Amino acid sequence: PDADDPDYKPAAGLTVDMTYTNTPANGSFFTPGEVIEYLITVTNTGDVPLTNLQVGNSSSEAVVPAPSEIAPGQTIQVPYYKLVYEGDAKAGGINSYGHANAFNGDPALPESLVSGRSTDVFVPCGMGDGTPSVYYLKTVANAPANGLYFTEGETIKYRLSFGNNTKKDIYNITLNDPMANTRSVAFARRLKAG
Repeated sequence: PDADDPDYKPAAGLTVDMTYTNTPANGSFFTPGEVIEYLITVTNTGDVPLTNLQVGNSSSEAVVPAPSEIAPGQTIQVPYYKLVYEGDAKAGGINSYGHANAFNGDPALPESLVSGRSTDVFVPCGMGDGTPSVYYLKTVANAPANGLYFTEGETIKYRLSFGNNTKKDIYNITLNDPMANTRSVAFARRLKAG
């Protein structure tokens, strides 16, 4: 944007990305007591500074320590650590996203909140002792027309997947989804270990 342009209007914006950066001890899935190391990346995509930045992970209500201000074009990376509990392992994994909120920091503009979130990140977890653990993952497979949220009349397409996070094969698996128009969405006679 050109600040000398008479039609120029400064805008605030941010993007959020999240990945996990470590490998489980068994090389396949995290077990209770292990720690997942996430990296949340926030970029100021606007042309005004952002203040009072708060960064988090949807698996917790805690706010992750981060710099309070981020300049236009600046990218910061914030680590987040999640301990794997037995419930996470029995559920087959953790599905979460990174998110950030900040305020427009330009005193010439009205104060406004700017928010962003990453895509969902699935981290496989299991008991590691052969206890059956099937994970089921449901993710949105399309984007809303406005790029932010779905509006009335739009269709949301889902991608359904499931897997086996144990050292044993599991047989006769049926996947049901209460929002689907059919009783059984998917069926597998055998899910191999891992």
